[in-house]
Amino acid sequence: MKKLKIFLLTLLMVITVLPVNTIAEGEQTTAPDVTVYATKDDMMGETFAPNSNGTAKNIGKILFGKNSSGNSQEWYILGADSGVNDGKNNTIIFATSPIVATGQVFEDAPNNKTDSSLWSDCDYNGVNVTEVYRNHYGASDLRVALQNMAANTSYFTTAEQGLMNPTTVTTEDKKNKDDSKKYLTMEIEKKAIGMTLIIIALLFFESPLAIAGAIVVTQIISLIIQSEPVEKIIGYSILAQLKDVADPLLQSIGMIFPVPVIKGLGTNVWFKLFAEIIGGALCYVILSILTKNQEFYSLKKLIVSACRKTEKDA
Repeated sequence: MKKLKIFLLTLLMVITVLPVNTIAEGEQTTAPDVTVYATKDDMMGETFAPNSNGTAKNIGKILFGKNSSGNSQEWYILGADSGVNDGKNNTIIFATSPIVATGQVFEDAPNNKTDSSLWSDCDYNGVNVTEVYRNHYGASDLRVALQNMAANTSYFTTAEQGLMNPTTVTTEDKKNKDDSKKYLTMEIEKKAIGMTLIIIALLFFESPLAIAGAIVVTQIISLIIQSEPVEKIIGYSILAQLKDVADPLLQSIGMIFPVPVIKGLGTNVWFKLFAEIIGGALCYVILSILTKNQEFYSLKKLIVSACRKTEKDA
């Protein structure tokens, strides 16, 4: 009897430690919620990306790096950035809370900034920008702080830093945009003044001498109008402007001298007009060669190219 009791007790102990699985008929296992477990494609695609209203169907978060308190930093997942790696193998993340708890300001400078080294890596399409507003992001204290944090292993480990992609932040520089508008307005003003002077010379003086004089006056007025703003906007110094204006001024003055000689060639108006045009053109060519006028050589290159194209078409 004792042996039977021992056997039954042993059997009961074995049964109690065996795993028991209960499977209902037709029941299937389900994947975890995407906010708990997300694939690479989920993080890059539309799963967490905000729509045009700034809201997302799913709110995804990820831990990456540490904040200034030494705790893990939480970030929202916002989908791939089309401007990085052609939109492949990346995802945008946005901090759910400040990385630095207190004390970080966007900018505390009282005046506009003139140290161009602060925005030396900003893209202005080759334009020399010498001054920006104090709220310019590229020159801000906040940008410097963010760049320092990204390179600091107290915030991001070396491995985490290796996962970061350089990105381009596009903002509108109101100051230099307004200056560009001023430059365009200035160009329109110069052209309007020049055309007005030439029309006056044609209507009231009917002389190539007057036209040449109008061109000279136009160049002088243009130099006065553009000297200060052009130097400020693109770093084009007044001395460089004077040098560039000197050549067309000399050419305009040089084109005046043939006029008195041509006037004595005869009384036929059409002949004298034709002679004055030819004489002025010859003076322009000779003076352009002597002064190495780049506009003349550009015009010559354009004419030669057009002639060669015409020959090929024929």
